[in-house]
Amino acid sequence: MAVSLILVAALAASWAAAPPAAAADPAPVVAAERAFAADGAAMGVRDSFVKHSVPTAVMIAAEPTTVSALYGAQPPGKPSDEPLLAWWPAFAGISRSGDFGFTTGPVEIGGRRTGHYFTVWKRQPDGGWKWIYDGGTNAPSKGEPPAEVDPVSLPAAAAHAASPKAAWDEVAAAEAALARDAAADHRAAMAARLAEGARLYVPKQPPARSAE
Repeated sequence: MAVSLILVAALAASWAAAPPAAAADPAPVVAAERAFAADGAAMGVRDSFVKHSVPTAVMIAAEPTTVSALYGAQPPGKPSDEPLLAWWPAFAGISRSGDFGFTTGPVEIGGRRTGHYFTVWKRQPDGGWKWIYDGGTNAPSKGEPPAEVDPVSLPAAAAHAASPKAAWDEVAAAEAALARDAAADHRAAMAARLAEGARLYVPKQPPARSAE
């Protein structure tokens, strides 16, 4: 929902602080998400979530928590005892610097579409990828393309801030303004800030893909 929009906005501004990457292609992030999903089916939720995330990764369960807090004390699961959890990317992006990315797409539990996930990924020192945020929404996903279809890619930022600090300051200012305006008129505040091609998840409605 708004969380996904906020995270995309925050990442876009922070990514803009880095120098252009040689090729800002989200393919590595998409591959990481698909590997995560494959392990989810093979290993079960707990083991796959721990394997593909950093220990401090944030999740939205009943309330915001971390992977280590939620799964650290749990014994390994048995995939055969769990309803099959499946998901795949329908929309993805990567930073200009090539070290942050996201994907979002449909979720199925036991073959039934239940909504959308949203994952933020960070490239690790060894060149691999781990996710740092995972959340979801129950906005309908029935009309989303199947897993074998390549996701839509968000273009990398064309502009950049003067420094990483300046980028984060810009994000903080943008968030404060959004919160202030949303308190008065949530719909108008969101519509005024949606980038071209943005996705907005609203419960009980398909993803919105434009301000209109």
